[in-house]
Amino acid sequence: MAATKENPIILYDILSKHGTWSPNTYKARLTLNHKRLPYRVEYLSYPDIAPKLKELGVRATNPAPFIAYTLPMIADPSPDPNGNPTYVVESFDIAVYLDKTYPAPKYPAVFPPGTRAIQKITSELFMNEVGYTLLPALVTLTARPGFLDERGREYFLKTREEYFKRIPTDTSIGSKFWGDAHEKWNWFGEVLDLNEEGLFVTGKQISFTDFAIGGVISFLRCLEEGDMRMWREVSGWQGGRWARLWTEIEKLEKDSTECPTTLHLIRACTMTATNDNPIILYDVLSKHGTWSPNTYKTRLTLNYKRLPYRVEYISYPDIAPKLKELGVRATNPTSYITYTLPMIADPSPDPNGEPTYVVESFDIAVYLDKTYPTPKYPALFPPGTRAVQKITSDLYMNQVGYMFLPIILPLVGRAGFLDEPGRQHFLKAREEAFKRFPLDTSIGSKYWGDIHEKWKWFGEVLDLNEKGPFVTGERISFTDFAIGGIISALRRVEGGEMRIWNAISEWQGGRWARLWVEIEKLENDSTELA
Repeated sequence: MAATKENPIILYDILSKHGTWSPNTYKARLTLNHKRLPYRVEYLSYPDIAPKLKELGVRATNPAPFIAYTLPMIADPSPDPNGNPTYVVESFDIAVYLDKTYPAPKYPAVFPPGTRAIQKITSELFMNEVGYTLLPALVTLTARPGFLDERGREYFLKTREEYFKRIPTDTSIGSKFWGDAHEKWNWFGEVLDLNEEGLFVTGKQISFTDFAIGGVISFLRCLEEGDMRMWREVSGWQGGRWARLWTEIEKLEKDSTECPTTLHLIRACTMTATNDNPIILYDVLSKHGTWSPNTYKTRLTLNYKRLPYRVEYISYPDIAPKLKELGVRATNPTSYITYTLPMIADPSPDPNGEPTYVVESFDIAVYLDKTYPTPKYPALFPPGTRAVQKITSDLYMNQVGYMFLPIILPLVGRAGFLDEPGRQHFLKAREEAFKRFPLDTSIGSKYWGDIHEKWKWFGEVLDLNEKGPFVTGERISFTDFAIGGIISALRRVEGGEMRIWNAISEWQGGRWARLWVEIEKLENDSTELA
């Protein structure tokens, strides 16, 4: 029994850009946490697993010729300072070894007395007949760019080429595939209901097969990101049985005995925003708080990613001098408005270092998704949609949303909305734009009809989604923030009885009102610090 914090067990896990994700290595993590054994993690890229295990003289574990060596593996240190560690592979064998080497009562048992054989049968049945029914929906997410390291991704795709050919065409929620998976999970849950009490496989005591179930749920949650539609669906099955189990599994995950590793230290240095040292959002000063549709997009971005931030308001004439002073690039090609907001300052991991300044709402969103990645932080761009989100959000703003500028800008320029220096600068910089505005923009005018047509067209395009109020259907994303920015600006500058917004909210059977309800929830669930 040699493992200590100074000389811990080593757990070998699969490298990804998002930390642990494999359902098999997750079982070993939970086993170590449950037994309160100190361990540290070494991550191996997929192509390095076989060479590493061969080098250590470890047996192949998988009969498939293309994946003969697998993880997890542990190295349990020898009690002899000059001795070699004991290497053990496969999560079940690791659990058996640890129960024997670090026995109860000093170390909690992974297998209740007399259950080791039935736990072997039950855990394998769960993985093969129930848990892995979701595998076809998940392996494609594992293989997407940016999840694994690039060498690992190429190896993963090559070794699973034949498997990918057998994946059902439709694995979406509501498909036959999804219904079959539901039936299997329902059957397994009904078997567990034969226990008189308790939510675990053996009733009231957590054990190895619960770790197997937790591994599949963790796998699903790590890969899915964002609003976790698949997990939300699974968590509702059988009256929330799997959600209740996950609550207990997650407690064990968080009560970890893992010792810090280099990877953790790197993450600690790259994800630096805290309540004590938050991101700074630079917004346009007015007497009524935030109103700009562009800075509003960034507010929603920060709220959605759950990042702490505080706001510094800058009057219009002070924006260019401030950004020049900080060495920030000009963002607007027009000669009269070259420097614009929003801008963020992301604090440096070095206490003496300079923050990272990023301007423009889309570029800020891209930066934050890269710097604060999933699964810890929700993704703004569903996988593979960043380019189309850029195209769609720009098209929306330029051809649909900005049709309201002839209505919004005169209201912004009225006395008492901006601070007075800001108002004078605003009117002067937009003098030529004001001359080109239609004379009549009132509800019922020709111009109003043109706006309605554009919004109707954009809404009809969104109706091509089968369900959900958002641009990508049921998942909120950056382009929804762009739409929300225009609606927010209209509501704030109009004030009063909001005749304009009330008219818009009735278009297309209330589509935009329903979207605004969701946007407003995100606005109210703010991570802004006082």
